[in-house]
Amino acid sequence: MMSQLWFELSEMFHKSPNNICVHEQTKYDNDILSKMGVIQNSVLGQIVTNAYGIVVDNLVRVYANGDEKESHNIYSYNRELEKSFGNKKLFVADDVFGGLYAMNNGAFEGDQGMIWYFAPDTLEWDNLGISYPEFITWISSSNFRDFYSTFIWNDLQKDICDISFNQGVLIYPFLWSNECTIETADKTVVPFIELISLNLENKKKLGL
Repeated sequence: MMSQLWFELSEMFHKSPNNICVHEQTKYDNDILSKMGVIQNSVLGQIVTNAYGIVVDNLVRVYANGDEKESHNIYSYNRELEKSFGNKKLFVADDVFGGLYAMNNGAFEGDQGMIWYFAPDTLEWDNLGISYPEFITWISSSNFRDFYSTFIWNDLQKDICDISFNQGVLIYPFLWSNECTIETADKTVVPFIELISLNLENKKKLGL
């Protein structure tokens, strides 16, 4: 039976001005919430319970109870990302540009539970000042597109319409460089893990 909270979330996604695709799950991993210490009657709990993953405008991929065919599994993929980024954060989403969204569980200064963004145009973590429920509301709002305004080129949707959950777009000159002009820059679809590794390598070289 559909919970009231999931019904409300589904209605918000349906009414969103953004193109939100919910990959609804058919085989639920009963242990995933207990492993994460998340209650089922919460926004994160309901998304993990009811979805493999959520894709917004083909740009942002929200992690849930993924089967590694349509989306990452939020629990197992966090174990992978910890190898590169350390622990005390819960990665909840990424974008095709190599950006990562993570909930602060003690890795950053300030309130725990806030969403931080690893920005591919600065190679630094930024505190968005919003909680996970607010993050889900934000990706459903018109303000979402404003956030990515400097990353957009004319043929963006054509170029990423068939991109998979484990791929990203390598932009060169890099987004963080002064030489990058988004419309004329080279764009190549690459494995997402390759994009992450390159961003971390450049971050280290630049001493950030």
